[in-house]
Order: sequence, then structure tokens, then C-alpha cells
Amino acid sequence: LYYVDIAQGVTAAVETTELSYNAYHIGSGVTCSIREFASAVEKHTEASVDVEEGTDYRDATAPSYCRLDISRARADLGYEPSYPVDAGVRHFLKYINERPA
Repeated sequence: LYYVDIAQGVTAAVETTELSYNAYHIGSGVTCSIREFASAVEKHTEASVDVEEGTDYRDATAPSYCRLDISRARADLGYEPSYPVDAGVRHFLKYINERPA
């Protein structure tokens, strides 16, 4: 989840006068593996990112990734994430490359 989307969701929650729930998930609404993130970084930089298998501390047979249900935020806050992984990486790289030294 890109920080701009987090800020959008938190702002919407703070500015909404009537909330139907005590809690809302602010997320991307999709899953993204570490490999997918690494691929986006490689696509927009000259970096080569190696992602190894690592230790399976849960003894799971297939990888699992967290995907939050953002339906409450969509319905009550008008929240809609704007930055999928590729766009978030691209936006962040533009930001760090354009700031003064």
C-alpha cells in the first residue's frame, strides 16, 4: 500500500461526519508478493533484486499474502486506492529524483 493512498483513506475517515463502523481497513484491495514488488522496482530502475525463498516459519504449503477487505471504506468513505504497486514505485522514484540535494 502506497503512502498517498493511506493518507487519502485516513483523511476521508477524519472528514466524514457519520461513520457506520468503528473500524475500516485502508488497503490496496489486492495482494502483492515481494517478487511482484521487486519486479516493479527493477522495471523502473537499473537495480537487480534477488528474492530468495526464505524460511517458511508457518510450515505452509503455498505462500499467503494479506489482502484487507476495503469494502467498508469504499462504501462509507468513498475511499479508492489510486496507486497500484507499479504506479507507487514510479511515483516514489520520481519524488526522490526530483527533490533538491
